[in-house]
Amino acid sequence: MSSRQHQGKKGIAGSKRRGAAAIEFAVVAPVLFLIIFGLIEFSRMVMMQQSVTEAAQLGCRKAALATTNTSTKVETAVREYLESVILNPAAANSARINISPSNLAYLTPGTQISVEVQVDFADVSWLPGNLLGLAGTEVLKSTSTLERE
Repeated sequence: MSSRQHQGKKGIAGSKRRGAAAIEFAVVAPVLFLIIFGLIEFSRMVMMQQSVTEAAQLGCRKAALATTNTSTKVETAVREYLESVILNPAAANSARINISPSNLAYLTPGTQISVEVQVDFADVSWLPGNLLGLAGTEVLKSTSTLERE
């Protein structure tokens, strides 16, 4: 058998597996993309949790200052920080901020002040709806406590 005839038979056998790669990719691609989007969304959730923690710490530092008389100044500082990080003013405005005690006007030095910040993950998620099962249920929350100056 000549080498040319041998190559012809090889080509026929190779044509039987012609669509195998496309079928394998069609089976593997959804799982691969789900893993990739899951990693991205989980990383975003960790980043947003850190941002909520920083917002609570910033608000608590603001509330601990002797010059801060109202909780409105603390809420404004926290929302401005969240707007700069989240890049979504609606999500920053929907954040829940609890300051305890709420009346900062006549606090004595050494009084414990706590600031709690809560953001629904659905408000800051990049994925639409509840694609991975996290967006509808997860609440990112952080509390910071300091003493009044």
